[in-house]
Amino acid sequence: MLDFKTYIDFLCDLLTIDKPTILYEQTDIFTMPKTAWMRSFPVENTILVNLSVYKNGLEYVAITHEIRHIYQYQVVSQFLTDLESKSTIREWRKGFKNYKDSTHEHYENQSLEVDANAFAWYITKVLTGREIVVNCDKHALARRIRQIASDMPAEEVLEGYSYFADKNRSF
Repeated sequence: MLDFKTYIDFLCDLLTIDKPTILYEQTDIFTMPKTAWMRSFPVENTILVNLSVYKNGLEYVAITHEIRHIYQYQVVSQFLTDLESKSTIREWRKGFKNYKDSTHEHYENQSLEVDANAFAWYITKVLTGREIVVNCDKHALARRIRQIASDMPAEEVLEGYSYFADKNRSF
């Protein structure tokens, strides 16, 4: 597995997004509820990470999920119809306006969360062969995984990953 920083670089390259700032300690501005171990701040292009709570590589799954939120925001704010459909962009825009965080019951069924979970599930499956357990609407999750897989074939993901693995070895 790539080191954490290089893995983040890989994801940002794969999604063609501006790399977010990664913080490892809460600040006055960047905090997270006790129910979260990682939190994205898409407007600020920042992710807050508490690595001390992760075991067994789950930090890679979590950062994949949070990077996807950064992608969602960049797609919506720049109206990137070459990356997502107009209907998806409208749905995500509405999702950002009405977002409920992890302190709310059933927050995981919001379109933004289903998409981020689907992306994390798909990338984990492609890179490791493991299917992670995701707590959200299973039908919506399966539908979104199929859409992501169609837009981003496994070969493309593996090729990008190999590039970063090779690049990392050459230093």
